Amino acid sequence: MCKLESSLFPRNKGKIIAVLIALIIVGIVSGSLIGNNIGYGNGYQLGYSSGILDGNEEGQEIGYDLGYIAGNDYGYSKGYTEGSSVGYQMGFVDGNRVGYSLGFKAGNKTGYLNGYNECWQLGFQATGYNIRDPTYLEALNFLAADQTNNIPYDVNTFNCNDFSATVKRNAFNVGYRAFYVYIDFKTTSHSVVAFNTTDKGIVFIEPQYDKVVKVEVGKNYTSENGFVYDLNQVVIRYGLVP
Repeated sequence: MCKLESSLFPRNKGKIIAVLIALIIVGIVSGSLIGNNIGYGNGYQLGYSSGILDGNEEGQEIGYDLGYIAGNDYGYSKGYTEGSSVGYQMGFVDGNRVGYSLGFKAGNKTGYLNGYNECWQLGFQATGYNIRDPTYLEALNFLAADQTNNIPYDVNTFNCNDFSATVKRNAFNVGYRAFYVYIDFKTTSHSVVAFNTTDKGIVFIEPQYDKVVKVEVGKNYTSENGFVYDLNQVVIRYGLVP
């Protein structure tokens, strides 16, 4: 029995060593693969997470800057175009309204009144009428008979200036002296007529309604005379033109 065992060991020793070496090699390879896979997975996850954070932050900064610039340029361009268009239209309307009022007022005083007064003087000299100041009652009776107040008001064809000029002319035709009265407000103007009555002095008349009115510097023409209130119609100054 002892010889048998002694003779078998040397024969199998080489195989055992080879198997052990193979197992060691397999273990090393397997460990390397497993370690590589685990290390790769862990490294990938860490790298991926870090890449997302860094890439997201950088992308946000760059994207924000580019988006801000593009949005600002587009918004400015669109806003400027639309604002310019709307602003121009509103400015034109307001400017035209104020400019018309100021121009009309200035033109009325220089051209219309001077021309009218010149014609009035020529007519007076040519006809030889005996023009006089009426009494208060005569002025009221004249207005009651005069039909100028029944003419429809139209800002372009028959406005306050036409009413005043017509009443003044009609009073002249019946022998009464009347005055054309221009009234300046802050941004607009108005006109009425007046009679220097022999018993009650200067009496102002609103020719659109044949109404006796008050005209006083610093007072609101509409509130003083019972018209629809307009805060812009405070009398700055007024003048009487014969």
